[in-house]
Amino acid sequence: MHDSEYMNQQIQNCRSSFEKICSCKDNLPSITSFISKLKEYMNNGGR
Repeated sequence: MHDSEYMNQQIQNCRSSFEKICSCKDNLPSITSFISKLKEYMNNGGR
């Protein structure tokens, strides 16, 4: 089980990645990377 500090860091990472995507919508590699990281986060956080 992850501690809250780790989870908060993951949330901040996702948030910053999302902000980068929003500021550069044509950057498909960033979107793909964000989606894969989000899936990984959900898989890890779901345990």
